[in-house]
Amino acid sequence: MNQSLNYIMDDPREGQRLLDKVDAPSWISKYLEPHLQDARRVLSVGCGPGVFLRELAAIRPSAEFVGVILAQSEFTRGRRGFAVCPTLAFK
Repeated sequence: MNQSLNYIMDDPREGQRLLDKVDAPSWISKYLEPHLQDARRVLSVGCGPGVFLRELAAIRPSAEFVGVILAQSEFTRGRRGFAVCPTLAFK
């Protein structure tokens, strides 16, 4: 990984490696879904590129999802999914 990067996901190869090994639907089903049965709003702090938020927004279209991230590169990547998920926002 490039030593000048402060955030692991800023390294394109490392970021892609981590994203490739994530099975978001299974992880959500196992760990998150039981806690979101009545959720109307979900805030994810440090959401990265929003992989889980986009999946959650597709599963629960009636809920509002907001992802907060400080890394500009991740904010930009997360915003790409915004157009297809009207209940999803990145800040």
